[in-house]
Amino acid sequence: MPNLSWSVAPQLRLEATADAQGLPTAPALNGALQQELTLSLPGQAKLVASVGLGDRLGVGSLASPSGALAGATLRSRVSLAGQAMLSGAPLRMELQLTAFRPVAAEHGPTRANACDLALLLHWGDTAPLRLAGSCPGDAVRRVTLGLSTSF
Repeated sequence: MPNLSWSVAPQLRLEATADAQGLPTAPALNGALQQELTLSLPGQAKLVASVGLGDRLGVGSLASPSGALAGATLRSRVSLAGQAMLSGAPLRMELQLTAFRPVAAEHGPTRANACDLALLLHWGDTAPLRLAGSCPGDAVRRVTLGLSTSF
């Protein structure tokens, strides 16, 4: 369909978090298989829904003798993106709501769900800047800043 597209892609994410004192902890390498459905809207806007199942690479089987999915997480995202011109270069803006649901080896929840609200800005040929924070009501408050790339 001309306004609808579907893609399936593997993803690698390198993430590091801070401990209670604000010091960085050991980074984690996460692998996921992400599926994405995109609906093109008038005026270069897009509505995107994606879902994926991922795990910390090499950690799941060590963390639990019951199987490799012990650290698996179901990640769902919905976003609305638009584009405008700024100083002669395109500025792509995207508002994202991402939900994380940890899953045990027997496919049941193991701990509380979490979510992020994020703003992604991509200007010209620069790397996208992602500003995110925890959803209202989350037990653990967090703010993240990130740069990303695709290849």
